[in-house]
Amino acid sequence: MFVHNARGPAKRLFDLVTGKAESRGAPVFERDEVERPLIMDEATHQVAEIDGLLDVLDTTRTLIGKETLYRSVTGQARAAEEIKEKQEALKELASDKKLTSVLDKLLREAAVKEKDYYSFLFAKYTGYMGSTDPDKLEFQGYGYAEHRAGMKLLPELSEDAGLLPPVKSDYLKRLVSTLVSFGDKRECKLMEGPVYKTFGGLKTKKEKGFKPGVKFRPGLIKPILVAMFALIAAFAPMMFDPEIALHTPLWMLPFVLLGVYIPSVTSFDQETFLYPLSKLFATSEETAKVLGALGELDELLSFQQYGDSYSTKVILPEVFSATAHTLELKGARNPILGKKDPDYVPNDIKLKDERVTFITGPNSGGKTALCKTITQIQLLAQIGCYVPADEASLSIVDGIYYQTPEVNTLSADVGRFGTELKHTKAIFMKTTPNSLVVLDELAEGTTYEEKLKTSITILDGFSKLGNSTLLVTHNHELADHYRKQGIGIFRQVGIEGDVLTHRFVDGISKISHAHKVAAKIGFTEADINVFLEEKKNSGVVSPPPV
Repeated sequence: MFVHNARGPAKRLFDLVTGKAESRGAPVFERDEVERPLIMDEATHQVAEIDGLLDVLDTTRTLIGKETLYRSVTGQARAAEEIKEKQEALKELASDKKLTSVLDKLLREAAVKEKDYYSFLFAKYTGYMGSTDPDKLEFQGYGYAEHRAGMKLLPELSEDAGLLPPVKSDYLKRLVSTLVSFGDKRECKLMEGPVYKTFGGLKTKKEKGFKPGVKFRPGLIKPILVAMFALIAAFAPMMFDPEIALHTPLWMLPFVLLGVYIPSVTSFDQETFLYPLSKLFATSEETAKVLGALGELDELLSFQQYGDSYSTKVILPEVFSATAHTLELKGARNPILGKKDPDYVPNDIKLKDERVTFITGPNSGGKTALCKTITQIQLLAQIGCYVPADEASLSIVDGIYYQTPEVNTLSADVGRFGTELKHTKAIFMKTTPNSLVVLDELAEGTTYEEKLKTSITILDGFSKLGNSTLLVTHNHELADHYRKQGIGIFRQVGIEGDVLTHRFVDGISKISHAHKVAAKIGFTEADINVFLEEKKNSGVVSPPPV
């Protein structure tokens, strides 16, 4: 949960509320936030289609739920025991639909009030003569309405949580307990009011006791001040000679007093109560805890909804810690593509005894889809979510890295080969035995002989590191080199007759079906000759010299 660094998530939520940030996108460090370890780099986030995974996974009701899910997917995994606690909570939700419905109602009601709370945290007030700018969270008025609306979320959430039916799993017990216990916290009492300004700062009624203090009344009407100004307006004319009073515009005095009263009162309230309270709540660890619990609860129900809506079987995998990454999947389907497709072809994969796995086969055979399935299932498993598979057992990874062929820019000083090699080196330097690495071809942009030699050097290095490495390649000679040494796992796209099955079997493919891809696109040798003839007839191409 967001405890040790409340301001970072709060600032992020401001950006979400105002539309300056999306709940999607590559993982980045937020402003004012202590760096958090990430599970992947920006390139992997894009190539592995993590945005697409979030799209099918995210049915959260609240902004804090979206943020919690985003941080779970992009951040480092929790300990195996915490993941198992999450799984037990999902089992409880699956077996108790009434509880799921009650929790969903709680989240829906919180979502209605949530934006008002964040708006109060970051709002600036422009007075009744000012204008409203939602992009900057600037509101016309003096902040009293925003305060009243914003202070409903957490106290009412705590009260509603206290009315929930008993829960059994440790994970749900902890979340519900955090929500309920907030009702006794100082921050909750300040939200409920009254709030007093004393020489020792802002105090609750209990903290103030019998000490002198100014009570915050969220509105323009301050009974004592109104009475004082009314007395001044009523008795001021009596202080003057009747003749002077008769010929002096003392009738304007109430308006003059009103012009002094409003800015004085509102400025005092904003600087003494409204802005200090918003800062206190935005940086408070207690409010961060209860918001974190709300976000985790929302995330959990989103996981349950994903499991309920998937087109075929989903399971809660066996997840454990290990000294080196291992993964075994049976009947695995892609978490994105298989969600609405019950006919999606399942596959088995085992990354255990051997450290390097070669994925070969024709174009459009499903090699890339298989690798993305593995990386996405790995992510789902270690955030405690359901995975689409018949069986699944895997260890927690500390990093997922996915490299695809790159095109160098004009500013690059090493060409395409060097650009790719830099990326591969960066991945290698970050890799540990508990990392999952996917390499889509290696050493592009050089001669065949140098490509083979460089690829062997790189794969030998990853093999010695002891992590799980998947290599997608058309280079069957490279795969043969390792098979002859008894190193590696070799999986190829299955073919029945002339049809790709998209089911992977043991072996090394030596065909790419490049001609079929060219025919599908319409750019075979025959197509090119037709295009040339058309261009020649239209005068675009000059006939060759005789």
